[in-house]
Formats: sequence, structure tokens, C-alpha cells
Amino acid sequence: QPNATIFIQIILHTTPEKSASTNFKNEYINGYNEAIKGLADNTTIYYIDINQLFDDGNGAMRAELSGDGVHLKAQHYIPWRDLLLRTVPASLAPATTETQTA
Repeated sequence: QPNATIFIQIILHTTPEKSASTNFKNEYINGYNEAIKGLADNTTIYYIDINQLFDDGNGAMRAELSGDGVHLKAQHYIPWRDLLLRTVPASLAPATTETQTA
């Protein structure tokens, strides 16, 4: 798809406990995310930082949002979805019924 617009999302941070006790370290995740961010040109490839929704003040996922320190609990996917819907340019959003019938 040569005319495709691409949206790339960063890797979620882990909780402080998970980061400290496993190889799911936030310092590694930050490095990967910087590499991912480098792919974006903000013309045809857009970078979306979802960590802004879930991080504490220290760059780690807030512990209460996850049961295992890596994955979000189900109810926290709604703010993620909402961020994506706000981030996607309006020109790429599906046409409304009103627009389709006009």
C-alpha cells in the first residue's frame, strides 16, 4: 500500500516492581521506544505515545493498572482506545452516515 498512512505505538512501560525484578526493564523499553519513534516522519508515519496515559511520575506503569506488571487490566483499554481515536487525523476517520448520504 504505497499511499498508506501508518500509526506506530510505543511499547508500554512495566511497573516499577516488574522493571526491577525481570528483563522487562523500563530502561530497555525506553531504548526500543526511541528507535520506534525514529521511524516516524509525521507525514505518512505517526508515532503515538500511549505511556502518557499509564505512567507514574517516574516513567513506569502505575501498579494499580496491571495484574502482572506488564499488561493492563481490561478496563484500562478504554482510555487507550480513546487516545487513538483523538490522535488519528480527522481525515482518516470513517465517514459519518450524514456524510455518506450527502
